[in-house]
Amino acid sequence: YKNYDPRAKILKKLKDDLDAKGIKMNTRLSDLAHKVEEVALSDSYFVERNLYPNVDFYSGIILSALKIPVSLFTP
Repeated sequence: YKNYDPRAKILKKLKDDLDAKGIKMNTRLSDLAHKVEEVALSDSYFVERNLYPNVDFYSGIILSALKIPVSLFTP
């Protein structure tokens, strides 16, 4: 994608919705992901190269919150 991956936007919202509903997730990892995304979207290195989070950026956090074993994550 030359722009923000629309699937990543959906997963980010899903992660936020799960968090708001009290689904237990690794809040440290979730907070770190938000910060990394924030920094990357404002850093000239990433902006000049049109680098954005893809669908996998938030999927691991969501799968972990849903108690899906890491061994079942797509490599």
